[in-house]
Amino acid sequence: MNNPAILYFIRGEADLERISAIAIPGKAYAKQYFAYYGDIDLLFDFGIKNKFQKELLIMNDFQVLDVVTFSYFGKFYKWIRSLETNQDFIRLFYNLIQKILNKFLLNYQNKDRLAEQVLKKIKPTILITDNSVERENYFPHLLRQAAIRKDIKVHVTGHGPAGGLHKEYHEYSMTPPDKFEGCVVGICSKHDYGFEMPNRVITGDPADSFPHLIYKHEQTNNDLEFLNKRKYKIGFFMSAPFETCTNSWAIMEDIMLDYSFQDDIAMVAKFHPRLYRLGDYRYLKKINNLKLFGPELDRTRLVKWADIIVCSDHCSMLFEGMIFQKKVVAIHSKKVRPFAKFKSKIHSCDISMNSIYNANEFSLDKLKKYTSDTKFINEFCWGDLGKADLGELIIKDMVSND
Repeated sequence: MNNPAILYFIRGEADLERISAIAIPGKAYAKQYFAYYGDIDLLFDFGIKNKFQKELLIMNDFQVLDVVTFSYFGKFYKWIRSLETNQDFIRLFYNLIQKILNKFLLNYQNKDRLAEQVLKKIKPTILITDNSVERENYFPHLLRQAAIRKDIKVHVTGHGPAGGLHKEYHEYSMTPPDKFEGCVVGICSKHDYGFEMPNRVITGDPADSFPHLIYKHEQTNNDLEFLNKRKYKIGFFMSAPFETCTNSWAIMEDIMLDYSFQDDIAMVAKFHPRLYRLGDYRYLKKINNLKLFGPELDRTRLVKWADIIVCSDHCSMLFEGMIFQKKVVAIHSKKVRPFAKFKSKIHSCDISMNSIYNANEFSLDKLKKYTSDTKFINEFCWGDLGKADLGELIIKDMVSND
């Protein structure tokens, strides 16, 4: 492909992780542009809380455009949100105007036209987005459809290797219709959703690409500083529950309470963004050897800090701890009755995986470090592509003339 230009579309924290992993090696192959239209907030500065990922963009000279600012109302909306005042009445007035504009932009702005404006201005030859759900009047879907109409190549990335761990009990319908017709869809492995569909390509998870993880762990900005000299440092990842199973939060909570206020133990929990906003954790915040984070903490900062990683058995966060040979604990998630017989494949991945059903089975001195054997990681997370730079492989495939 001559003079390739890539537009990366960002919707949330998870897609930004994958986009960074693709765009950093992509600097050698194409002009690159970044656009944001979020689910949580319409503006990048407010919608993306992950400080480390934002600094990673700055370090690589990547600038993100807010899609709403392609319209006059959107420009005014961004301007008024930048205003600050100490006067209560004026602040209330600003907030009222913001709410009115936000409602207008979400519910009444012509998103089809907005998608066309973005593509017309940037003129990409390739569009890369995440695999957000296709639904009516949803901007990521409209942007992909507009790109397809213009014969722009569209690549859809996944949200990690967890699909291969829980495919059997994630959806009641095992053969959903193809929501991404006309797109190239990257999946982590042969175990993932849609494998053998004609437009599916095994890419592995670029965010867990070995060279990319090494690069991120070498960075010292936003390193976690919390009781770093404690003998045991435990990191908890609280994932989102599915419609068929729990996220094992109750068991993690029991572990936190069992090891609270102990002088040789430090604990940090990173919550899924939706759960962090909705939960009430005042009782946990009183524990002096426990610290809670939401989306502002990058997962690499927590894995780098911790000696022990605790996750539910359908969580993509398991793999980074495994790659760095941490003591990884996978909790058996409780499933609704039709799926109770299914177990995540993570429990049988290796004898070094610490699998538990309840908090009583969690014993600090009996935990094992994950093996240096990367066979399971390679199959489920790296798509049998090994320790290659998975982001670079995606770029090279997209800019080729094949």
